Amino acid sequence: MSLYYKSKASIAVTHLPTGISEHADGYRSQHANRDACLVRIKSKLALSATHPLPMRASYELPSNEQCPDDLTQHRRYAK
Repeated sequence: MSLYYKSKASIAVTHLPTGISEHADGYRSQHANRDACLVRIKSKLALSATHPLPMRASYELPSNEQCPDDLTQHRRYAK
């Protein structure tokens, strides 16, 4: 058991136009956590503006391969 009262001061911030979100719970103050979130969001926005990631339109598996998330392949029971 801890000796100090710990409040629930976690903060989650989402930048609505881009969908970038960040979560902070490192400080005991909501104001400090909010400031930490805003700094992280601003740095992510600046990074995405200077180095945009190339986006793929779509991806298709070759016809002879199975889908990697096929659940029947990993279930092999011993008889």
